Amino acid sequence: MSSSPRETKRRGALLAKRILGRHGAKPLIIALHGELGAGKTTFVQGLAKGLGVKQSVTSPTFLIMRHHTPRGGSIRHFFHIDAYRIKNSKEVAAIGIRDVFSTPRSVVVIEWPEHLHIKLPRGTMRVKLHHGPRESERILTISPTYLQ
Repeated sequence: MSSSPRETKRRGALLAKRILGRHGAKPLIIALHGELGAGKTTFVQGLAKGLGVKQSVTSPTFLIMRHHTPRGGSIRHFFHIDAYRIKNSKEVAAIGIRDVFSTPRSVVVIEWPEHLHIKLPRGTMRVKLHHGPRESERILTISPTYLQ
């Protein structure tokens, strides 16, 4: 449960700490699920900062994908994909998704993964964000697949 956007960012940063403690060379794919305004991008901002990304992280809604280079840790690449506007598998291929999924020492975060029209790799971590009972509250559920 998160009671504010600040807390949602903190939850992302906490996940980053766990990732850094267990991440090897294999890419980690994180699929973010949630309706509009559920806090997906806010969560990504905390995650990116926790992984050492120094640049401002904004949703790549119109660009589809942004690449950031984290500093000072085992992660060398941070890809942020917003698939909301993707309409078909040709558009997915055009952004080079298979290359992104195979980039060593990377974390790939995908907002709206159901719009990719492809099966995500086995071991993809799933994070679900839902509106809570109060306006600023969010309920976060993280699949334990990767963190076990």
